[in-house]
Amino acid sequence: MKLTGENYMVGLISNVGESIKFGWSVNAKRIGRWILLLIFSIIPIVNFIAEGAFMKIFNGEEPEFKGNVGSCFIRGLLAFVAGLIYCIIPGIIGGIICVFNATAGAVVGSILGILAALLFMPGFAAFARGGKFGSFFKFGDIFASIGKLGWGKYILAWIVLFIVCFILGILCAIPLVGIIIAILLFLLTPVIESAFVKYWANLLE
Repeated sequence: MKLTGENYMVGLISNVGESIKFGWSVNAKRIGRWILLLIFSIIPIVNFIAEGAFMKIFNGEEPEFKGNVGSCFIRGLLAFVAGLIYCIIPGIIGGIICVFNATAGAVVGSILGILAALLFMPGFAAFARGGKFGSFFKFGDIFASIGKLGWGKYILAWIVLFIVCFILGILCAIPLVGIIIAILLFLLTPVIESAFVKYWANLLE
């Protein structure tokens, strides 16, 4: 999905809708897999299997793990390790600066944390599409991927997701009704995960 021109914002919103539709359709046709992905997603360590399965969406495949549980687990584990590294580095740098100036350390740590989050997704996409673990740290390729889309558009894509999550958070905070919505969102975890990956798969082609 190429989102360009003045209709980029409209395209992003459309992408959200299409990704949700995809997430629903790909899971609804296999209820048994839906249930297993839901269970796997909430169990520590085992959730790496679900993560590896969802990554297949970047290749135009369904989040299937049957027959390759081991492969899904390893890829999910490697993605987790890479994410951990991305989190630790800003924390270490911010912590060192905090020794000299707490405020400066907090600011620098926060800025680096945001930058790390922005850089992680293109690396994740490259890894999911058959790349090796090093794909997470090929920053030349990562910057090129973001540059191809455009930094402004890339950040806007994140803002759209943030707004969607913010709205869902407000709905979940509504007394009584919020509990029902939270339960529904929990049951829809495989749909949401699939939609999230499809959203970025469409953007980071």
